[in-house]
Amino acid sequence: MPGYSQPASSSYIVAHWKGEWSLARSYWVNGFAITIIAGFAGQIFDASFTGQKSLAEFSVTAIYTLFIVAIYTWQIVGVWRSSGRYVEKGGPIFLSALARFVMIMTALQFIYFGLGVTEYGKISLGIDDLASGEVAVISDTEISLYGYINFNTGKQLEELIVNNPNITKIHLESLGGRGGPALVVARLVRKNGLTTYVPFECSSACTTIFVAGKRRILHEEAVLGFHEPSFPGTTRRELSEASQETKDFFAEGNVDRQFIDTAFSVPDYDVWYPTFTELWDAGVVTEVYDGETVQPIDQYCSLYICEE
Repeated sequence: MPGYSQPASSSYIVAHWKGEWSLARSYWVNGFAITIIAGFAGQIFDASFTGQKSLAEFSVTAIYTLFIVAIYTWQIVGVWRSSGRYVEKGGPIFLSALARFVMIMTALQFIYFGLGVTEYGKISLGIDDLASGEVAVISDTEISLYGYINFNTGKQLEELIVNNPNITKIHLESLGGRGGPALVVARLVRKNGLTTYVPFECSSACTTIFVAGKRRILHEEAVLGFHEPSFPGTTRRELSEASQETKDFFAEGNVDRQFIDTAFSVPDYDVWYPTFTELWDAGVVTEVYDGETVQPIDQYCSLYICEE
């Protein structure tokens, strides 16, 4: 192993930045160990984020982002430089190349992580790039949602439900959107005992609102689409853990657990459209509208041949 003299820099942080520490210390202590510490900080950050659009949450996001940028940059540059000095002092090229390869992978992971943090920050400021759906009052007892559900749409729906106490039914025509706002609206729908109705298609986050209905009506030519949630900068494992609250919400609506697991295991780039029989068996839909009358789904499927 190559020998290392005492770093010329008096500062520990500066010495790492210049690559003056041994590769072992740079990689395992300044790289690996500090990453673990940063990971704990990440847990604190996640716990502090509630999805509300506030200056406080933006501040937390900004501070955490700057902290992670500084730490990762310091780690990557220091290990990269140390690995170069490692070879100059006679160390195996293989170990130096391996350390640099890991740093490249770390940098790519950091860039991916940055996408999520950027999205968090924008949402905290009330900036949502996802197109906002149209929310409207149809009558004294009915409201509708057309288009994507973002944080603004969720707030509008929430205000409509709260400010129109005579509302008993909500029409849903949406391909999905933000899971958090959809869950907020879904809880209001369930709390107020509203009926949910889909005339054409309700997919992704929209289905969370649909299953909240006391009565869940589906037009005979309409479809419900399911898949796992997605968010920039997050892994499938992280999303699976984060979506547990939504899965439990489905279960509270007497939806079959096996169906829920299947629905949330579909990749986010795909959509699963269950048949009427699958929706009936799983307890997702309670009634079907054939264009003239609304019938319980078991009665409808006994009169017509539901898809297998």
